[in-house]
This record gives sequence, structure tokens and C-alpha cells, in this order.
Amino acid sequence: KKDDGKYTLKEKLLILVPMSIELYVSLFAIWSIGAIPCFMDAGFIKNGMKKNEFDDIDDRATHIVLYDDGSPVGCCRVYPDEAVGGFIFGRLAVRKKYRGQDIGRKIMEKAIEYLSSIGASYISLSAQIQAKGFYANFGFMEEGEEYLDEHCPHIHMVKELGDR
Repeated sequence: KKDDGKYTLKEKLLILVPMSIELYVSLFAIWSIGAIPCFMDAGFIKNGMKKNEFDDIDDRATHIVLYDDGSPVGCCRVYPDEAVGGFIFGRLAVRKKYRGQDIGRKIMEKAIEYLSSIGASYISLSAQIQAKGFYANFGFMEEGEEYLDEHCPHIHMVKELGDR
């Protein structure tokens, strides 16, 4: 805690994570709470143009947003898979100046906690090859072969949460 009574980012996230992460259920909420800079910093939006990242899934997904002093610093979305009981995790984005501060880890932990609390049986995701170790740290296992998505190598990964 600083002398002025305010927490630094690191202190605030360690102490107030449950109050700093919020769930939203529509793309409108993402626009209205100002999380778009997270997507822009992550390269999902270039020059103000959508880059295949906003789709009809956003309107039915739950969006998880982490804040620092009221400003969004990272986000992701989760939505039901076609298979009963499963969910898909995606669009993990962290603002550039907040990278290297465990923001992605905190968002992933919240997503896993949330999906476990609503009875999800598994979480699947499409990991960039460079990030598969990050997801493996949370128990995600690789499935299938590498493939290209937006000209970038990816691998399908799954984490079991319950009966499948």
C-alpha cells in the first residue's frame, strides 16, 4: 500500500482479485466498459478495424474482465461448446503495459473457477503454439495436430473439470 492509501497494481491484484474481475454476458458490455483497448493491444483489432475477432459468439459468451483502478487491463471470453457440458475459452488479451504481471494467469484462474462453479465438465481452447506451455500449467492437454489460424500455428487443448 502506498502512503496515499492506494494499492499498487500488484498489491491490488493480490488482495482484491475477486472484486477486480467481473463477468459480462454480451459484446455490448465489452464495448461499454471500455475493454476494447485490451483487444487492440493484443493485436486482435488493427487500425480500428475488426480482424475476425468479433462474431456472433460474443453476444452469447460470458466475458471476464480484470480491472486496475477501474480500467480494464485484461479479458477473455467463455461460451458453451456444442457438446453438452463443455465450454470454450478464448480471446485472452492483456494490455501491453500490464504483461509480465500475472494478469493472464489471474484471468485463467477466474475462468476455471467460474466454469467449475457452473458445472462445466471440460474447457477446450485453441492455443497459439507459443502459448501452449502457459495453458499446460493449468492442466490443459494437447489434442490432435497443429493447424493454422489467422496464419499462426495453433493446437487444440482440453482441460477436464468433471464427467465428460
